[in-house]
Amino acid sequence: MVKEPDESQRHREQQLRQYSFFQLRVHLKRGQNLVAMDKNGTSDPYVKFKVGGRLLHKSKIVYRDLNPVWDECFTVPIEDPFTPVQIKAASNQCNWRSMGKAYAQQWMS
Repeated sequence: MVKEPDESQRHREQQLRQYSFFQLRVHLKRGQNLVAMDKNGTSDPYVKFKVGGRLLHKSKIVYRDLNPVWDECFTVPIEDPFTPVQIKAASNQCNWRSMGKAYAQQWMS
């Protein structure tokens, strides 16, 4: 269920839309209790970040781990700070099969 923005959120969005350049900063920390994707009971997980179908970042692969620690930071330019970011965890095994995905709203500080 998507929550409707209140008046102050709409005003903030209107103010921000006057700018033509934004940066998204992300700190990918870790995964916990991921699904085992290979016959040995482990996975080789990585994470992709996309906005509007465009790949923003692909993390390193952490081999043979169900509780990977990436501790990766990245900053990328974005066009619209109000478009949700798709976050997808996948495994190097099983033809890069998806382990799950989520969407995150971008937050401005």
